[in-house]
Amino acid sequence: MVETFDENNTSATRGTRPEYQRLVAAIRSGRITAVVFWEQDRYSRSVRETEDLLDMAQKFGVRAASSSGGEIDLTSPTGRYNTTMAGAAARKETEQMSKRLRRAFDQKAAAGLPHGAPPYGWKRVKEVDRSGAVVESHDLLDEAQAQVIRDAVTMLRGGTSLRATAIALNERGLFSPRLSHKDADGGRHPLPWASITLKQVLLRARNAGLRTHRGVVLEGVTGEWPPIFDVDTHHWLVTTLNDPRRQTNKGSTRKHLLTGIAICGRCGSNAIVVNVGRIGTNGKHQPPAYVCQTCTRIRRKQSDVDAVVEEVLIAILERPGALDHLVTGNADDVARAHKAKVDAEANMEFAADQFGHHRWTAAQVARVNAIAMPEIAEAEAVIAANQPAALPVHLAGPNAKANWYETATLDEKRTLIRALVTVKIMPVGPGRSFDRSLIEIRPLRPEISQPRLRADGVRGDVPPRRSGH
Repeated sequence: MVETFDENNTSATRGTRPEYQRLVAAIRSGRITAVVFWEQDRYSRSVRETEDLLDMAQKFGVRAASSSGGEIDLTSPTGRYNTTMAGAAARKETEQMSKRLRRAFDQKAAAGLPHGAPPYGWKRVKEVDRSGAVVESHDLLDEAQAQVIRDAVTMLRGGTSLRATAIALNERGLFSPRLSHKDADGGRHPLPWASITLKQVLLRARNAGLRTHRGVVLEGVTGEWPPIFDVDTHHWLVTTLNDPRRQTNKGSTRKHLLTGIAICGRCGSNAIVVNVGRIGTNGKHQPPAYVCQTCTRIRRKQSDVDAVVEEVLIAILERPGALDHLVTGNADDVARAHKAKVDAEANMEFAADQFGHHRWTAAQVARVNAIAMPEIAEAEAVIAANQPAALPVHLAGPNAKANWYETATLDEKRTLIRALVTVKIMPVGPGRSFDRSLIEIRPLRPEISQPRLRADGVRGDVPPRRSGH
């Protein structure tokens, strides 16, 4: 025996077969002159590969044998005919098996039964008979994993970004379903959450008890497993996480309250960054300050600016219904958009049915789709624009101050600042002490009643104005 070519875990009908290709190369090089396989259909289930074997027998004199039937005649007309028919029969059996499997999978999907191993969030419970044979199995929630998914949804609804949510879960020691490569001891351990992994888990229709088949959610079919959350939450996640307007910058995590948010009052740039502290001309270490990267003429002590902005935001959040106007969309627009989307999708389905019954041509279907698809896209854009804003609404109310300082994450604070106000740091002459009135904070919407901040710290419920300097 020259060499063994083992392809136990490779399909003979799909994808590439690296070991088979090595075998063919060895035959063509003359290194191998005879091939022994268990059965012919283990060598090939393709008529094309069977023909290749016959061609190599004729060209290179290779001989073949099976372990159960002895040598296979590849030279005589009768032997070549029998070999070709055996290859065709193997191909027919493969196609029939695939058809049976597809039918079984279709029936399983229509019944709402799960397929494959239970994914993250569930565990499979098997019932066995006295002999130990499995007679029934069903999926139950893995409560710990399911709660991780619910916690992630809560953070996203509260305004936390997908990346910050993944980081927060990792910091709590709640890792993803992905496993590492085997270590020196052969073990594998869970990997930390990455944004893309978390997004994939959250977008699964299965989470809401919906059954998918060949990438499509089956209408009217409920999965035979307990859902992690409701269908409305699933639709919200799909709309939110697939919104092209979402920021996808994978840069460093923000570490300061106003970087990239505050505007320079001198040049209008939002390239405000934090200088973590420099050595002054007197040799003393100066505290961290917000500075403008563009004109370099604005510099304010970070803690003083943050204190002014936080006081304004807390005062806004303490008012009843402070965020109501930001978390509701136009219900009439959404209803009209939903109807337009359903109508357009119905037109496409009708066209597909007509084509399937040979009543319409492909060109007619294409014309319907060309009209319907832009209508669907426009309707989805309207629906997305009127979705409730992903704001940390739980921070608002009479306990806003305690919530801000004790429970709010930096990401949530930054989300609220972006949604409610603009912050402009105005210029000031050299040598002057910090002036609160030169931190100009204006509401983004007229519904937001914002307290006025004066240099003496007194608040009044009127829009702020910038004092002279």
